[in-house]
Amino acid sequence: TCDVCGSMAVVPKPKSLSKWTPTTRPFSRIHIDFFYFSHHTFLLIVDSYSKWLEVEWMKHGTDCAKVLKKLVAYFARFGLPDVLVSDGGPPFNSHYFTSFLSRQGIKVMKSPPYNPQSNGQAERLVRTTKDVLKKFLIDPELDNIDLEDQINLFLMNFRNNIPTSTGQLPSEKVFSYKPKTMLDLLNPKSNYKKHLSIQHASDDKVQVPTVSNKKSSDELDNLTAGDTVWYKNNNKSISKKWILVTFLKKFSLNTFQVSAGSAVWLA
Repeated sequence: TCDVCGSMAVVPKPKSLSKWTPTTRPFSRIHIDFFYFSHHTFLLIVDSYSKWLEVEWMKHGTDCAKVLKKLVAYFARFGLPDVLVSDGGPPFNSHYFTSFLSRQGIKVMKSPPYNPQSNGQAERLVRTTKDVLKKFLIDPELDNIDLEDQINLFLMNFRNNIPTSTGQLPSEKVFSYKPKTMLDLLNPKSNYKKHLSIQHASDDKVQVPTVSNKKSSDELDNLTAGDTVWYKNNNKSISKKWILVTFLKKFSLNTFQVSAGSAVWLA
């Protein structure tokens, strides 16, 4: 083809996200990446086995020394990984960065610079984290919480309430138990999630159960009058997609009476 045609060619559709060899123990391979939100830079670290997620706020810059300081603190908590995956951009491409990790017995693997799709695990969780933080910004119950507290709230829910493809929580795969959270206090019969909606996909992706009419009859049978549940709102006149309602009565397998304030309707 001629140079003119080549310069005007349509950009090819990106290939699907890279598949990485599954790991067999926690913190054997970690994926790291930067992301930017609300004019701030964050370092995301995810363990490929457990999907345990860390988000570090890079308040004082992203040079090599500052990134390594965050990683050393991470290694102090979870041990040295065998492999660290990052893109090939700065500061991950510096000789000091790679040589420091090599001295710790850590193999550094690079994906192409500025090509997040090739670092699939980190790229997906960057998108998930940013989506949740955006939802926090428009939630009137959470918009008065500072950004650091919002991140910690997200991490607590992600680690302790969002099962991986194996059905286990990240915290269970790391610690072999499920830490107690506020959801356990609110309604032990129902483990409904707010703000977190991740589609079920490949083994490298996490899965989020959502409240819908596909809920099994066994779980719905456990509801008793007065229970508080999240209800998917289909009324376009109400801006919120999910609203908190009180369960009143079951009329049939798929018909229930619920209320919110003075309003009562069939769901």
